[in-house]
This record gives sequence, structure tokens and C-alpha cells, in this order.
Amino acid sequence: MGRGLFARRTDLPLGHDTPSRTVPWIIALMVYLAALALAGTMLLNELAARWDAGLAGSLTVQMPSPAEPPPAGAAGDPDAQLAAALAVLRETPGVASASALERQEIAALLEPWLGPGSNTAELPLPRLIDVSLDAATRIDLEALARRLGEVAPGAVVEDHALWRRQLVSLARSIQAATLAVVGLIAVAAILVVVFATQAALSTHGEVIEVMHLVGAHDDYLARQFQSHMVRKGLLGGLGGVALAVATLYGFAYGARGIDPALFPHLALTPGDWLILGALPLAAALIAMFTARLTVLRVLARLP
Repeated sequence: MGRGLFARRTDLPLGHDTPSRTVPWIIALMVYLAALALAGTMLLNELAARWDAGLAGSLTVQMPSPAEPPPAGAAGDPDAQLAAALAVLRETPGVASASALERQEIAALLEPWLGPGSNTAELPLPRLIDVSLDAATRIDLEALARRLGEVAPGAVVEDHALWRRQLVSLARSIQAATLAVVGLIAVAAILVVVFATQAALSTHGEVIEVMHLVGAHDDYLARQFQSHMVRKGLLGGLGGVALAVATLYGFAYGARGIDPALFPHLALTPGDWLILGALPLAAALIAMFTARLTVLRVLARLP
């Protein structure tokens, strides 16, 4: 390739036509959008992993608040019912541990929605039991619910598996849609480079014909265009990624004061930043190969 892929000097006066001058700006915009889409996908992947890990292997037993009237036909001390429910859970095969949440802990769970310092003393808070499951043993939840209902009428078993599947499925669907958008952005970038290359070929058609007549090979002429476009693609890609990084830091700065219970603090991993950092190179390679194939296809039709 003679003077190298990134050599600035070419035998064709490329870069003076309007389409070539606009290519870096268009690629910068596309890389910016692709970087934000990829960053969102990677953050959503982390959030889905947290959901999966946080809800896997656990369930919650909710019992009526002591302040609530007991269900029809029910009787007994609420504390005794709580103790009986804990005994049933701890005797059930597949239950690794079961512990009742204190009223202060339940109030803390409600604080992000009620606000800090909210007075929950008069609220009829339910009694909650946090249950950890043994992954190696399958539990019949219907039978467990019946047994709990016998010792603690009104107790409700809340299985987190359904919530986990729905949340993870939603996250995966959004990720698939986002990746499809990134693919469409790549296709649009290819079309932009094809248009700009064809416009440059048309603008410099006479010079190309003369060079062709004096013995310039198609591969040599294609290298002129691919070297030109790879620089445009790299320049636009760097600008787009820089703008995307600034936008992501702006989002992080704006969300720093939000309670993690309402909006969890997410961060890109070093591997995620590496992927974003590779986008300018990907843009340059797309521009290079697209320009080369476009030029070779057009020159093949010349006499």
C-alpha cells in the first residue's frame, strides 16, 4: 500500500467535494448514537444480572399486620402465628433459611417511596418473612402455602421466580431491539460512505480516466479512496465517541443524588469501555472496506 493506509498525500484531489467533507460529521453522529445505544445495552445487562441474582433462590411470606382484623374464622396471637410459620418454613426441605423482618427493616424498604423520616408507626405494615431456598431441592409452593395457611391464616407466599423471569425477559427484549438499532446505524453508515465515494468518483471522473489510461491499476485507485475514507471514518468515530463519553458522564453526574432504591447506580466495566473505545476503529474499517468495494465495482465497468 505504498505510503501506508493513513498517509495524507494522494494522487487524487480527494476531500474537496461536499460529500467527502460531510462524511466525518455524519459518521460522528452515527457513532455517537451507536455508542449511547451500546452503553445502554451494557448497563441494562448489568441491571438484568442484578435482578437475576437478587431474586434467584428466594421467596417472601407475607402475613397480615397485627393491626388488621383477622380473616373470618381465624384466631390466635399474631406473634404465635409468626413463630408457627417460621417453624413450618424451617422444617420444609429445600428451605435454607427463614427469618422475620423487623418493623424497622420493613419501614426502611418503604422509605424510598414515602420519603426519609416518614412516620410509619401508625401504618398497618404487614409481617414479612424472608426465605432463602436451596437450589438443589425443588419445593411444592402450593403445598407450602396450604401448610402456612393452617398455622397462620392469611399468609401469602410470594414467589420471586415469576418476577425474575418477566424482568429478565423484558431486559433481553430491550437489548435485542437496541442491538438491532446499532445494526441499522451501521447499515446507514455504509450507505453514506457509498454515496460519498460515488460522488467523489463522479467529481474526479476525468482524472481517474486519465490515470486509468496511463496504466494505473484498479487496486491502486481503490487504495487512494480507501485511505481517504479511513481517515474520515476514524476522525468522525473519535468525535462521536468523545461526545458519547461526555454525555454518559453528564447522565452519571445528574443521577448522583437519586436514591439507589429508586434508580440503582450502574457503571460500565473496563471491558465495556474497551468496546466503546473500539467504535472509531470499527467506523474506520467500515469506511475503508465500503469505499474500496465501491470503487472496484465502478472501475470494473470502465472500458
